[in-house]
Amino acid sequence: MLPMPKDNSLFIPLETENFLFLVQRVFFGFSVCLHIPALFCLIKETPAHQAQIKPNLILVQIAVIVIDLFDTIFFEIVPIAEAFLGYCKGLLCRVLQPTVVSNKTSTIEEQACVYASLVLQDDDAKFFSHFAEQKIKAAGGTRVLVAKGIITCVGLYVYTITALGAATLTCILARHQALMPEESRWKLGQNIRRAILIGLPIPFFLPPTVFVVSPFSAEESERLLNESRYDLYWVRERGPYFKLPENTILHVTAWASIFNLFGVIVVTMSPFVHMFYVLNQEAGKSDRTKQLVRRSLQRLFVQLNVPLLFLVVPLIIFFVQMETRIFPFMFPVITMFTVCLHPICHNLVLLFVMPTYRKAIAKGLRKLSGMRASNVVKSPLNSVKSVKSVK
Repeated sequence: MLPMPKDNSLFIPLETENFLFLVQRVFFGFSVCLHIPALFCLIKETPAHQAQIKPNLILVQIAVIVIDLFDTIFFEIVPIAEAFLGYCKGLLCRVLQPTVVSNKTSTIEEQACVYASLVLQDDDAKFFSHFAEQKIKAAGGTRVLVAKGIITCVGLYVYTITALGAATLTCILARHQALMPEESRWKLGQNIRRAILIGLPIPFFLPPTVFVVSPFSAEESERLLNESRYDLYWVRERGPYFKLPENTILHVTAWASIFNLFGVIVVTMSPFVHMFYVLNQEAGKSDRTKQLVRRSLQRLFVQLNVPLLFLVVPLIIFFVQMETRIFPFMFPVITMFTVCLHPICHNLVLLFVMPTYRKAIAKGLRKLSGMRASNVVKSPLNSVKSVKSVK
């Protein structure tokens, strides 16, 4: 009986993949140029009314930098939601080199051929890798293409994103409590605030924890790839990969992630709605004071929530595709690549929404242009002096 043909609809052309990575690295270059002034402004130029949340804002900025480095340089993951699969091509993936596991009947030359094809990306070895692989399989061996620790790296990446969300929620809660009148029932005690800060991130850390601690082996990943209804053998030539089982634990984790991500949107938006409402109802402040506080809240809302959408929305689309497959195949893939826009959006909003930071940047640019102008003026004088000395 002939085997059923596999579905080959899940395929990313190499040219498309290289183009997406090129765009991602160009965006990374822009974000690096913005990380330094953004961190400097947070440390040196944070306005007085944000002094209470300054440490949390710095923590948010550090998390943004780590996510940017991990996503664009260290990991460079390409997730395929429909297949519960992902592969990576970053520096860390090259360090976590795949291993070739086989029995003694496969030769060293055959193993080295497969290794050179996958890890070293040697073009000559690629021609022979297919035949070497068939010999290894015929001898009863198994080619393991999952780098040691790659699942842990994915978990650390998700933890960093979760830490960013937790730091953002901490900033919002601190600003919310600072605005609440003492007699308000929404004015929380110190112990209750600590309990919220400790307990609120726990639901968001649970899905990545389940993902990391779930029993998983490289051999199982290879088996799942072979047994998949999709033709995914091309993934082996792209880099270290992992294939997750489509079991109840992973399905529950995916739905929990969707629920938590929508929860992030609600939790980050609703406190601002309440703060604007309390500000409008408060009678003890003048209209001028209310106007200044309202502008401050609007800036903080844009500063914290708008960039966060560049993380939350792509992740929601990815997990929804895992469970429903309602989008075209390439749409979630390209959407996940738009995560690289998050650091740029975050830094631009941070630097140009806050008037204090705009003034600091303008002052720095004036100093830089003044230094250049002084060098231009000095250079002709120095040349005249040199001519006179020669005479």
